[in-house]
Amino acid sequence: MKIAAFLALGLAVLALVLWQAFGRAQQVAPIQAGALQAHLEHYARAGHHRSGGDGDAATRDWLSGELRDAGFDVEVQSIPFEQWNHEEAYLETAGGRLEGFPLWWPPRDPGLRSVSGRVRLVADAGPGDIGVISIDPYLLASLKDEHRKVIADARERGLVGIIILTKTISGEHFAFNAEAGLADIAVLILGSEHAGAVDKVIADETAAQLRLHGDYQTSATWNVIGRLNRAGSETVVVSTPRTGWFNCGAERGPGVALFVELARWAASEGDADLVFVATGGHEIAHIGMDAFMKAGAPDPQTTANWVHLGASIAAHEWADPDERRLGASSAQNSATRWIIFSENQTFEMFRHFHSLGYQFSPANVSVFGEAKDVHAAGYSRFFAFAGGHPYFHLPSDEADNTSGEMLVPVALAIQKIMLKSL
Repeated sequence: MKIAAFLALGLAVLALVLWQAFGRAQQVAPIQAGALQAHLEHYARAGHHRSGGDGDAATRDWLSGELRDAGFDVEVQSIPFEQWNHEEAYLETAGGRLEGFPLWWPPRDPGLRSVSGRVRLVADAGPGDIGVISIDPYLLASLKDEHRKVIADARERGLVGIIILTKTISGEHFAFNAEAGLADIAVLILGSEHAGAVDKVIADETAAQLRLHGDYQTSATWNVIGRLNRAGSETVVVSTPRTGWFNCGAERGPGVALFVELARWAASEGDADLVFVATGGHEIAHIGMDAFMKAGAPDPQTTANWVHLGASIAAHEWADPDERRLGASSAQNSATRWIIFSENQTFEMFRHFHSLGYQFSPANVSVFGEAKDVHAAGYSRFFAFAGGHPYFHLPSDEADNTSGEMLVPVALAIQKIMLKSL
């Protein structure tokens, strides 16, 4: 009888432990697709989200209100910087104007931003010419070292301008994240819709005018920081970038939508302190995350987990623009989205995300994006999303490139993991 009683007690204790470890995590009220969809559309409607612009300011105010409504104390951290106020960028040819986008940062000298010369392939170009290079930006956010070298070498050889011809699904120009320390030369990015026109200008050996219109102005971007102090011994951090080159519907929208709903949910769960931060300056060297790490981030030693809601968490993998226009069903961007995580969360990552179609990158193998900033700051327990999709960094990246419905299972997986630290 005593043995049976001990066995029964042992089984009861085991059941309690298992329930605490696994059962509690299952008892999560799923975030609703409709709420996520509304946030996706709200974010995209704000227009371009370039740091320091109207969309940046509108999103700052909106997310500040959302966090206050969820019960957080809100701080808006201002990060001053000098911004390029972009007006237009184009190549004027005998056949017409080819509209594009500048590589950030354009030269400070106005004379270097308005140049004329014969257009030639960069390998064939010489002093006074405008050189052309072609780049497929698949899986890129910034230029590669090899591209930077080509630009620097062109400047050394006396070229006056560079055209980067980007191959994209829609033919639009791709926007590369800002580059510090590039050669002082005007760089215009054109989409593949202009490939034929550029080929003709090269073949005709005629001069063209490269123009980058705008000016440098003192500006600021902002971090929206929500804190909910509940006298917990540990803190859970959730971060997402708010800014990007264009409307960023599926690039930034999913992270922002999840950020809002996770804040509402986490505020009523557990007793850990919460820090939710939506950073500015992502596309210009992560200046918002850098500012937060220097002033505002919690102690790594008392941070139970850090969840970073990065780029392209869930998006349609459209095969072509026609499929998008028709709204036809498509696969998700499973081959081009990653979860980067601390090794101590390997089991949880595979358990909750394997069936959702993510690539896995343990931090001891490869860490990139703003996860690299979190890892470098000494946070020992974190996971972060990063990735791309067909309309990534393109002007037409709108809310229809993703959906609230496809974010629901991702939200649930995040909730289950977070709940163990709350």
